[in-house]
Amino acid sequence: MKVKISSSKKKSSKAKRKISKKRSTTAKKKIVAEKRPTTIVVTSTGPTLDSIVDTRFGRCAYFIAVKVVENKIKGFSSYPNKGATQFGGAGIVAAQQALDLGAEKIIAGAVGPNAMRVFSTSDVEIYAAPAVSVKSAVEQLIGGKLRKITSVVQPGFGGGRGFGRGLGGGRGAGRW
Repeated sequence: MKVKISSSKKKSSKAKRKISKKRSTTAKKKIVAEKRPTTIVVTSTGPTLDSIVDTRFGRCAYFIAVKVVENKIKGFSSYPNKGATQFGGAGIVAAQQALDLGAEKIIAGAVGPNAMRVFSTSDVEIYAAPAVSVKSAVEQLIGGKLRKITSVVQPGFGGGRGFGRGLGGGRGAGRW
């Protein structure tokens, strides 16, 4: 029996060495992943980092693709939104363009149902930002201060019953 106990001790020490090797390789992978550039696409009213974040996704004027490495902005490129002039389906066209730009994270004021359907098939994370500069919105995202959007944000007008005129008609308590 003593022989079996000593052999099991050897096995457990070998198992411990294997586990510690796995942990060290996992830690190395995380460090490498942090050095990889991340592309953040931001809706914008203009073509620079000083432009304001556009509250609309599908009909924003520009997309600004910002490269972030180790939590620092390393560069950006601006692109006119192809969906801004669409008669219908602007959200679908804009979402496809953002994905084509290599977006891993998106910052917008709001995202409609058509764009959310496109994004639901990808691993892109979407964040809501107030009307601040693009640079400030990216810095807020890096700092963890932006709220993640997980559902459709309804438009402020049209589409629903009443078209903004109210459902009660001013008669009180919904009685006719």
